[in-house]
Amino acid sequence: MVKTGRWYDSPSLRILVSRENTDQETKFAFIVSKKVSLSSVVRHQIKRKLSSAVEPLKILPGWSVVILAKKHLVELSPDELRRELIGPLVRAKLLE
Repeated sequence: MVKTGRWYDSPSLRILVSRENTDQETKFAFIVSKKVSLSSVVRHQIKRKLSSAVEPLKILPGWSVVILAKKHLVELSPDELRRELIGPLVRAKLLE
């Protein structure tokens, strides 16, 4: 996926988008490393925040999307996180 995909950046996220997914449903993966937080509780909270931010968006079907969290993502409110997420997805032309 890394070889065939394309990267899109924002200040607190890095998104890899690939068309390798042959299913109709778009798949998401969320990666939060220990560089973001040493606490596993905080890392899982960030993953849940990202998942809930993606859920209401209308994404085109058939894509694989990997979202990498950067360090200062912890400080963002849910609205700021949604704005950070929408920017790269619009540049990738994934929103309906």
